Amino acid sequence: MLPAMLDGMTAQAARSRAGELLDAVRLGSRLRHRPGELSGGERQRVAIARALSAEPSVLLMDEPTGNLDEDTADQVLAMLLALSDATETSLLIVTHDRRVAAQTTQCLELHHGLLETRSSSVSYDSSN
Repeated sequence: MLPAMLDGMTAQAARSRAGELLDAVRLGSRLRHRPGELSGGERQRVAIARALSAEPSVLLMDEPTGNLDEDTADQVLAMLLALSDATETSLLIVTHDRRVAAQTTQCLELHHGLLETRSSSVSYDSSN
């Protein structure tokens, strides 16, 4: 609720929006639980809901599945991709996990100062 309230939304409207977002990340039933009562995957989904509360056009994520087991990571990533399509939010994901990168529509890799795409290489001078 806090991001919405900081954006000027009333407490009642923010509560409603938070409920909608928790439903979207399949956590509506956990609304009254404290963070310590949630699993790692559930906490990650709450973070995603919180980030989506501002309705960004681009969502920047650093290792969104990094601390999750493979099954949970797959579920969170599938949910992220579905939410991205549904909300028309672009995702920019930084990851070391090639399984995550393989599920994106475009992949850029940084190797020794060169930014490489799946199909071509773009030179990047890190001194600029």
